Amino acid sequence: MSHTPLGLVLSTATKAPPRELAEIGQFAEERGFAAVLVNEGRGDALACAQAIGAATERIQVGTNIANIYYRHPFLAAMAAATIAELSEGRLVLGLGSSHRQLLAAQRIAAGSPREDLHDYVVRVKGILAGEDDNPLFLSLIHI
Repeated sequence: MSHTPLGLVLSTATKAPPRELAEIGQFAEERGFAAVLVNEGRGDALACAQAIGAATERIQVGTNIANIYYRHPFLAAMAAATIAELSEGRLVLGLGSSHRQLLAAQRIAAGSPREDLHDYVVRVKGILAGEDDNPLFLSLIHI
């Protein structure tokens, strides 16, 4: 019989504070789940992933979808590298473009989401691989 790992996806679109998400992460880890991921909503997905990572020891933590239109690729790479280091390599970085109506309500113009996502991922991967010459990103961690 094969063992298929299970994970949880938590929504930050609820009123649950990050501390509660961290507690759910502990609960999931204690019960043998493989990962806890959070999406972008009312809270910052990367910050919530860090909170879960700080509260757990083994389970993978990360983002189901971190919205590419909310943060510059350089900032996303820096945050991901920091979380990866603090969680000892347990970060899973999931990126996405969200929904055009939601973005419009926030006065964010989405050009071509597929192309934007592709370009964003290429840039983040390049930064993490040390291919970006930005002097602010001196210590790189590969996720």
